[in-house]
Amino acid sequence: KKTTNKKESLLLSISSSNSSGKFEGVLKNSNSDELWLCLLDHYSTVINNTKEEEATKVAAIEVGMHRILQCRQAAGRGLEAHCFEPSPVSYQRITQSRRRMKDMVAKERIHLYNLAASSTTNDTVEFNSAGGTGDSVGANDVWNMENYSNNSTAITKAKSASLVKVQTIQLDDIVSPLLKENKEIGIVKIDTQGYEPMVFEGLK
Repeated sequence: KKTTNKKESLLLSISSSNSSGKFEGVLKNSNSDELWLCLLDHYSTVINNTKEEEATKVAAIEVGMHRILQCRQAAGRGLEAHCFEPSPVSYQRITQSRRRMKDMVAKERIHLYNLAASSTTNDTVEFNSAGGTGDSVGANDVWNMENYSNNSTAITKAKSASLVKVQTIQLDDIVSPLLKENKEIGIVKIDTQGYEPMVFEGLK
């Protein structure tokens, strides 16, 4: 079947793909936001087309939020959304956004964690919590490739003042109970400014 709608074409490719090569083609032809929405729509269709008593609950996991948008998109499509934001500044903004949500059903599907997904649980990491998109683990400015402690400018001094200690958690601590409840982990999105290997270490 030919499709002229790019979103429809992506969904068709995802749902009919039986090989990593085909799925890799989908990834190459779509930006991350577009792919996220297409995957959500795919699982939403699966949920809506299954009898309620037979339905498998699907969870989406977002690590590194900055804002509530994508977590809310998942919950609004019927997925259980588990979303992590280590920055206390961003987390406060996100929880305020959740409180303002009018869709109470979707709101209840959102689970927020002010924790840093990592290779261990109940440790702490130093985190730059300025509340911007460049927030990251460690005392590094990921945009300017500088270490705060090695630069004495007023800007980096201000950023250094935003360093906080954040508690860590392994994603397995969240994923394992979900699997025991027969929930499917449909999507895992990780955007942690270079800290991704440590996040995957906690996801066995």
